[in-house]
Amino acid sequence: MDAGESDPRSTPGSGIGPPIDVQWEIALDLDRHGFSVLDLTPTRAQMDWYAISDRADPQAKAAHTASWYVEAGTQRVRPATSPI
Repeated sequence: MDAGESDPRSTPGSGIGPPIDVQWEIALDLDRHGFSVLDLTPTRAQMDWYAISDRADPQAKAAHTASWYVEAGTQRVRPATSPI
């Protein structure tokens, strides 16, 4: 791609979708430590992310940070309204 030329992956309506790095921003958080919970049913898959307050503290608290799901038979990831 030449300088000044836009990436067709980031062009709305191109049918190709967003750049890979945009898709990873949904779940990747390099600033916090935590865990995730994956719930699978015949109709959907949902992942809930949690961050812990202090990884060195055995009494650390966990806080829900995000939840995303995909319905069976689709390839679209959507934000969930609450964790499982």
